[in-house]
Amino acid sequence: TAQDWELLIVDDGSTDNTADILAKYGDKIRVIKQVNAGPSAARNLGARSARGKFLAFLDSDDKWLPDKLTEQLKLMSHEGVIFSATNWQGKDDTSGITAFDSLSFNETWICEQPEDFVSRIGGHNVMLSSWLVKRDVLLSLGGFDSSADPAEDNHLLFRLCFKGHFALTKKVLLLREPGVDDVKLSQPGSDL
Repeated sequence: TAQDWELLIVDDGSTDNTADILAKYGDKIRVIKQVNAGPSAARNLGARSARGKFLAFLDSDDKWLPDKLTEQLKLMSHEGVIFSATNWQGKDDTSGITAFDSLSFNETWICEQPEDFVSRIGGHNVMLSSWLVKRDVLLSLGGFDSSADPAEDNHLLFRLCFKGHFALTKKVLLLREPGVDDVKLSQPGSDL
C-alpha cells in the first residue's frame, strides 16, 4: 500500500452534514471549500491545490482496493507513461466479469497509441476513479472542461492521449456502485 500521499476533498457547496463529517478527520485530510460549481471545477481546484506529482480521483460511490496506488505507481515508472488505469467491477458483482475482459492483453499493457484504445468501437471502459495521471500533464491541458459535461472525463482522457503513453492493468483495483453516476442515454424520458 502506498504511503506517501495526500488526501484532498473538495467540498463543492454541499448543503448536508459533509463539513461535520470531514471535521472528525482533523489534519489527516485537506478540505477545500468552494461555492457549488460542478464536478469539473471541483476536480480542477483539487488538481491545482495538490502538492504531488500524480493525481488520482475517487468518486463518493466508488471504492479503491488497498494496492491500487502502489500498482499504478509501478505502471507510471515506464518510459513515456503519463496515465494509468485499473480494471474494475461492480461492488456486488459475483459474476466474475470485469470491465477489461474484452481487451486482448494479459496482465498489463503499455499503450503507445492511446487514441486508438480510447476511440475503439465498444468503448474503453476506463472509469475516472481508476485514473492515475501526471499532475503537470493534466494541468497543461487545462484540466476538465465543464462545457463537456457529462462527459468531461472522457473529453480529458482523449486529450491526454496525445501527451504520452497509457498503462493499463487487468487487476481489479476499483469497485463501483453500479448505476449511481452512469449516464443513461437510452432510457425513456431521458433529457439527454
